[in-house]
Amino acid sequence: MTPKQKRVPPASKQTSDHYGLTAVILGILALIGSLFPLIAYDIIGWVAGAAVIFGIAGFTSQGIKKTMALTGLVTGALAATVVIDKIFDY
Repeated sequence: MTPKQKRVPPASKQTSDHYGLTAVILGILALIGSLFPLIAYDIIGWVAGAAVIFGIAGFTSQGIKKTMALTGLVTGALAATVVIDKIFDY
């Protein structure tokens, strides 16, 4: 190696959990939205479904922690359960 060449460090491995974070945000929004009857339940149902899908995608990803994905999966499933219960109550 000549003195003019600089040593480049290896690229760091990406360890961020975008799927898990998205699942948590959508799950919390769906859970809060499912408690208020003024918000359309079909929209909240789609948001809860998206939270479950992102939670599953984050949970099956390799090399990242599964905590956020599992939290998003649980909150999305809970919101979907509340929405289904409220739809059948009417």
